[in-house]
Amino acid sequence: MSLHLLNETVMAAGSGGLLDWVNQKNAETLTAVRGLAGTVAVIFVIWSWIQSRGRMIAIILAGITAAIGFFIVWNVTDISDRVDTEVNGAPGHSVMVPDRAASWDAAPAGQS
Repeated sequence: MSLHLLNETVMAAGSGGLLDWVNQKNAETLTAVRGLAGTVAVIFVIWSWIQSRGRMIAIILAGITAAIGFFIVWNVTDISDRVDTEVNGAPGHSVMVPDRAASWDAAPAGQS
């Protein structure tokens, strides 16, 4: 893509500038990925049904797997926020290390 074409594309996006154009493309990409995830989930369940020749356990497991994958794609920012909250809210662990330097200078117990 030439720089001139890129400049025309950005200017055609409106007077909002480059950041608005990038945000718009990001939203469009997110919508496309979510739609693709739904399509892949349905195809996965149908493919599993065909491969298993109608066995219910395979279809149920494929449906559960597709639902988990679909949930993760649709809620990736929510899951990321929850993980950040859990990690940042966890209590810190501190370990007490004995001061051995002071005991090395002292004579063993019972000796002078």
